[in-house]
Amino acid sequence: MKPVKVTQKASPKTSLERKTAQFQKLIKEIDSLKDSLQALQKELEAGRKCYFDTIAPLHKDQQQVSYDTGLRIAYWLERGSFTKKEKEVLTFMLLDIMESLLSSDFFRGKPDLAENAERIYDTYAPQTWKQGKAASDSAQIDEARMLFEMLGMDVPISEDDDPDTVVAKAAQFLQNQQEEEAAKEELRKARKKSDKQLAKEEKAKTQEQIVYRSLKSIYYNLVKLLHPDLEPDEVIRAEKNTAIQQINSAYESKDLYALLRFQAEYLQSHTGEITQLPENQLVVYINILKSQKEALLMEKDMFFLSSPYDAWIYENLCSENGNGGEAIRKAYIRNEKDVLKTYRERYTAISSLESLGHFIKDLRVSYDDEGEAFIEVVGKRASGRKKR
Repeated sequence: MKPVKVTQKASPKTSLERKTAQFQKLIKEIDSLKDSLQALQKELEAGRKCYFDTIAPLHKDQQQVSYDTGLRIAYWLERGSFTKKEKEVLTFMLLDIMESLLSSDFFRGKPDLAENAERIYDTYAPQTWKQGKAASDSAQIDEARMLFEMLGMDVPISEDDDPDTVVAKAAQFLQNQQEEEAAKEELRKARKKSDKQLAKEEKAKTQEQIVYRSLKSIYYNLVKLLHPDLEPDEVIRAEKNTAIQQINSAYESKDLYALLRFQAEYLQSHTGEITQLPENQLVVYINILKSQKEALLMEKDMFFLSSPYDAWIYENLCSENGNGGEAIRKAYIRNEKDVLKTYRERYTAISSLESLGHFIKDLRVSYDDEGEAFIEVVGKRASGRKKR
């Protein structure tokens, strides 16, 4: 967009001059916020495309190779003869694979495979998958109870509820609260209002009328200036026809900022500056621009709240300022391909009892300071890294 310059015929340091500077500053800030939101949306769309076209298929391939690996490990555990250490390593790997897959959407629409994976897990785990899930669900629900208590939310939770049900109940609770507040607001409106309330409402109504009049005034002025039927030059007529379509769209959506922007750009392109604006008109425009700025800031803050999925995509596959996003996505794809390659190498390494013996020879189950188990490489293959 072209920079907008506003000039006023006024003595230095006057109220009018200060309002003019404030108007210019708000225009720049809103332009910057709009550009930022557009860049955010563009990056998110690129991230979505990358995920669905490339990352998601890689994840499915990784899950399939993991499942095949788990089946092969289960096969050898049933038929092979292993030392206590080797069996501990293989059991850990098997449970880690099956737990990850059972917690994902890999088995969606595949009930037979899910049942088989659960049977394998139950065979080697200290507790069944359902028991572990029930314990995990219970812990999540306890955390939710504490959170609701901190927030003062009286959400009814029963012993039979799972985490998804609790989330649905919390959403319903918030919706009920909003409806109750709306009902209370209607009751407040129905009560006799004080002089102060009436004056406040009258002021708001007057402001709305001023905004509406400003909207109509700018719109009709722009239509008069840019109407294509009044232009003899065909090239300019085509440009004006496009401009009129955009102006009509802005007017229909009551986007006063967009109309004000059109007015500013048109006047500047023809006169080099925006012609004199009365102070009372500037005050109206400034208030409108302040509201526009607040709405854009809120839109930016709430950008990902409606979809945690989009938040994950933006965090992992996008850049904050729109620069370098492609490099981030390429690096993520390389990493996922490396993971798939590692999974395939692991699957190949356990294709026979002999190769399996070589593969697990330098592996052992260790525990970190928090008691979490992991596979550690020791001996000649040791690299100092933890390997799940």
